[in-house]
Amino acid sequence: MKYLMAGCPDMFREESAYALLFAASMSAGIMVTTIVFRLCLSFFSGERRRRI
Repeated sequence: MKYLMAGCPDMFREESAYALLFAASMSAGIMVTTIVFRLCLSFFSGERRRRI
């Protein structure tokens, strides 16, 4: 927002793209970690799910 208010639309686009990519990569990392953790937890607890 600093660059937008300062009247630098090019820097605003660059920084906002970086912020959006950073947020997307953080959320993807959290999802992958959660999936791996749940798979490991269900594997080691002996729980097997049937697919319908």
